Amino acid sequence: MEMEFKAMSVDELKDFLMEKAIKFSPYSQEEIDKVKNKLGGMPRLLEEYYLKIGWFADIRKQGYGCHIDPLEDIYIMSAEEIQEDFEDVENETDDYLVFGREAVSVDEFAVKVKDFGENDPELYIFGDSTSEEAMEQGLLFGKLEEEPNLSSMFNIIVTSLE
Repeated sequence: MEMEFKAMSVDELKDFLMEKAIKFSPYSQEEIDKVKNKLGGMPRLLEEYYLKIGWFADIRKQGYGCHIDPLEDIYIMSAEEIQEDFEDVENETDDYLVFGREAVSVDEFAVKVKDFGENDPELYIFGDSTSEEAMEQGLLFGKLEEEPNLSSMFNIIVTSLE
């Protein structure tokens, strides 16, 4: 599967899911606020995703594709944890919110915690697709050549379901 990195709105993704008759379960603002308080925030686009779409299981049933994790499964990976848990990443100084993955967990998607206030923060990836450049720089999370943003993740999901 080749990933496409063009921007897409939450509403466009929601329309696509409805056209495909894929059932989804939005979260309440109260549920989202509870997780935001625990994490110290969340990008606006991700909050919008959880409010309007939430979770759907079709990707996991198919056994492939990329998805955004259920709200209760997203987590912060701190720079300290990264440096303790992974060799050769001594230069990682940023904390990341890990919120999505490729269905068989080959790659995980994240945004930097310090970018929570941005309208469409840059998308980072860890796993088989991590760039050699990131690894050479002693970083765990890298950017893909296309340098996608969080809104690109919605199009990646659509590509996964087509």
